[in-house]
Amino acid sequence: MNPMKNFGGLFVIFLLSSSVHSRYVTDDFLLFTDRLNGVIWQADLIQWNLHAIYTQCNNPISASYDPIEQRVYWSEVVTFAKIRRINMNGKEPEAVFDFIIGSVPDAVAVDHISRLLYYTEGMYKTIGVMRLDGSQHKILLRTGLDKPRAMTLDPVNGYLRGFPPVF
Repeated sequence: MNPMKNFGGLFVIFLLSSSVHSRYVTDDFLLFTDRLNGVIWQADLIQWNLHAIYTQCNNPISASYDPIEQRVYWSEVVTFAKIRRINMNGKEPEAVFDFIIGSVPDAVAVDHISRLLYYTEGMYKTIGVMRLDGSQHKILLRTGLDKPRAMTLDPVNGYLRGFPPVF
């Protein structure tokens, strides 16, 4: 039985909490995107506050956090899709990487140890990686994938997992 078959509409949220064993991650919050209203939200898991980090996104799909520089990275799926980033205070938004027309960057994940940004791309069925500034972009996988929608990283042990499962 495929445990992922009934999760076609699921959005994956990366939870940063004290249960994560990393010397860098100490913030108890989660990030999520509001695609319809174009907002990146931060939910405080201690005080149960909700805070809009950035309200001028264009169809944000996935978000990830860099605890070292305290920046949020997210993908925008529009005609000219891109990955963008912003400081946690909502200042200094900037484009990190522009995709070719028709691309669908479904997921982004920051590796805070190696300082790399991974992403899945659904239209061309690839998983790619780049430096956090968008330089040195490379495609890691382009065969055997069926519309990769999400991913999670275990940077301490060096694992990347994609969903639907491909590894």
